[in-house]
Amino acid sequence: MRAFREIAELVDLLILPLLGRVLLFLFVPVALLVMFAPGACACTTKSGAYRTAMRSDLRNLVTAEQAYYDEHGRYATTLDTTRFRTSTGVVIDSLVVTSEGFRARASYPGGITEHCRVDYGPDWNDESRPICDGDASRYRTKRKLP
Repeated sequence: MRAFREIAELVDLLILPLLGRVLLFLFVPVALLVMFAPGACACTTKSGAYRTAMRSDLRNLVTAEQAYYDEHGRYATTLDTTRFRTSTGVVIDSLVVTSEGFRARASYPGGITEHCRVDYGPDWNDESRPICDGDASRYRTKRKLP
């Protein structure tokens, strides 16, 4: 019986304080991560979804303009003449059409202040890849409209 009492005293004096410190060092970082990470990630996730919707719509616009060009021999100057429809919340701000290409800019007014654009045709020498304000490629030299 005395041996059990000594073991219990040893556990109380040495092991429990050490175990408490270990749990404290494990618990605090996990608690901070749980408290602050969702707020930081929610903004990035939403803005990423808005940018993805704008990029998708601009890719669909390129396809619609190519189809219109195949039928009429020119690019459509208004979106009403094509079969193109934007996603909910996405707005095509501007559409500049030349004889050999076009440039379009999309925004998401209810979500973020960033814009995405697509340049198509030899006037801009781009492969119809949508570029958003937050992309690293925005630091390229800006092309002037013809």
